[in-house]
Amino acid sequence: MAFAYQYQKEARPYRELLDDFSSLYYLYGNESILDLGCGSGRLIRLSIEKAGGKLSKIIGMDNSDSALSFAVKNLNNCLKNIPHEFVLADISQPFEILGASFEVVTAGLSLQYAEHWDGNKWTDRAYRSVFREIFRVLKPGGRLIFSVNTPNPNFSIIAKKSWREIFLTWQLPLRLIVAIIMVMHGRWLTKQANLGRFHYLPIEKVILILKEAGFENIQYKLTYASLAWVIVCEKN
Repeated sequence: MAFAYQYQKEARPYRELLDDFSSLYYLYGNESILDLGCGSGRLIRLSIEKAGGKLSKIIGMDNSDSALSFAVKNLNNCLKNIPHEFVLADISQPFEILGASFEVVTAGLSLQYAEHWDGNKWTDRAYRSVFREIFRVLKPGGRLIFSVNTPNPNFSIIAKKSWREIFLTWQLPLRLIVAIIMVMHGRWLTKQANLGRFHYLPIEKVILILKEAGFENIQYKLTYASLAWVIVCEKN
């Protein structure tokens, strides 16, 4: 997992995604932050950098024990003076969090994987619900900033645009294997999205769902080699 994370963070499209995320993300300092699908903790680190280390609270949530363990190790030094907690939880389920608890919620390519099976087919019930839950836990004036994939993303583009990071290294065999695995996994994800399990939706549909949840002042930017959107919106 650690090696895959290292490869991903060095890939050019991923750096583009982080740069564009950062361009739409602002903090004043002393905010409380919830990071959904926190993974390795990259957005938590970005939040700390944006706030100059001055945050009142950070909670990272993920459904993977190994991801949380890696995040704890990865962020150990920069979280020393910030109250924080890492929570094992599934974003497809209601959050065990009190309402109006956070100024900011962040999520990087994770919300689209909220899933619900009704016994016959996959539905978007959990996907719509996760935005209502985010709206609930945000304080008035709070902000959500997240990224989502575009419809039918061709993940092989990531590997093609990262050829320098793959081939111009002494770790070539391992990086090539990781790239192939990630492309194959991406194809599986796209297939599941086409079945309705995951949610790679047109930006117009995402905006409609956000508005239905109560969000306003929606801004967005195409990024990640045109395979994703970064979206920021507010609870007024």
